[in-house]
Amino acid sequence: MRIVLLGVLSILTVIAVSVSHGSAPVNPSVAEIGPGQPVAGLQLTLDQAAKGALRVTFENVGNTPTFLNLGIMVGNGRILIPNQLELVVTDPTGNPRKLQVKGVPGVAGRVDDFLVPLMPGAKYTIPFSLDDFVSETGKATVAPGEKLQAHYQGVAPSNPNGANIPALPVWIGEIQSSMVRYAD
Repeated sequence: MRIVLLGVLSILTVIAVSVSHGSAPVNPSVAEIGPGQPVAGLQLTLDQAAKGALRVTFENVGNTPTFLNLGIMVGNGRILIPNQLELVVTDPTGNPRKLQVKGVPGVAGRVDDFLVPLMPGAKYTIPFSLDDFVSETGKATVAPGEKLQAHYQGVAPSNPNGANIPALPVWIGEIQSSMVRYAD
């Protein structure tokens, strides 16, 4: 009886460890894959739709559903802030600078994770203008001919209010789009 009980406990321990580690796999880094290439089933693209208008698209090129934690949402989802996404602008001399998505000045209430489900083959596109970004020095500016690249850092959900959310297959890792030359 004691041997059977120990065997059952060992099996349950292995299952518990497998489930807890399987819910949020860490994906390879961009350095291992390269900019613009799919990473662990996710493809990130950036394109310029019109003067000053940009589109960032996430595509699930894998075979399993995944969730993206794009940032935060406030006001019960009325304000979505994809702050896990940033733009890197490279000037003609090769000097990069980062542009962050603008946030909100203050939050007096609950902050939730901005989770987006992606079925295999699905795409999620976010339209931006340069006014949606801010640099370390203030306003985000991009000159014609500079190169833009989108960077996404996938992280596990952090909202303590999400305790009722089951373990989701959230994409965790870093991915970059190919570079796009900014046109005026």
